[in-house]
Parts: sequence; C-alpha cells; structure tokens
Amino acid sequence: MDGWSAVDLWVHPTWRHFRGAIAHERCWYFSAHGERSLWDVAIPDGACLVFGNEGDGLPPRILEKHPERVCRIPMSGPVRSLNLATAAGIALYHVLRELHGHTTSTTSTTYDRRGRAEALR
Repeated sequence: MDGWSAVDLWVHPTWRHFRGAIAHERCWYFSAHGERSLWDVAIPDGACLVFGNEGDGLPPRILEKHPERVCRIPMSGPVRSLNLATAAGIALYHVLRELHGHTTSTTSTTYDRRGRAEALR
C-alpha cells in the first residue's frame, strides 16, 4: 500500500496508555447499540473515532460513561451489524465528507421497479 507515508499512526500498548494520550472530548465511539445515528451528529475535525472489536464491540462501561458520544451507523432490515473494516470506512468517509462541506442534499434519487429515476424530497 503506497499511502502509509501519509498516515499519522500512533500505537498504544494498552487502553490506559491511549486514554492518557488522547483528550476525552476528542473521542467518538461507534457501536451497534448507540442511540444516536451517525447521520445526526457533527463530529469535529481532529476527533478520534473509536471502534470495538468485531466479536464483542465496545465494553459496556465506555457506552455507559460517554452516551452522548456513542454513535451507530443506521441500517435497515435484518442486518444488525457490520464488520469492523466496513464500519470504520463508512464512519471515516462520512466524517471527512461533512468536514469538507459536502452535506447531504435535501433531494435524493430513487428508482422505481422499471429503473426510472424519481426525485424524493
């Protein structure tokens, strides 16, 4: 991968080391159990996006301690969660898009059964 030279990678040996290095107010947590939708929050520039592992997600103590900073990625249907790489990519792309002024349009396009485009408001 040729992009690693542009990545500011920090490796922390433990959660405690991470918490000591990053200000609490910079952290935004992602969980399938979050009450706030990613689409409804404004995550600021310089934020740190925190995800749990694929098997267990974030520890309950983090979700309980910072409920105002816990987001979920909205999904429809029977799917209850995404794999970690997909969730991180969706969240990062959404935050970067918002930071660079590409907000969601009030008009979107959907397609009928025959594939004809219809504008929705």
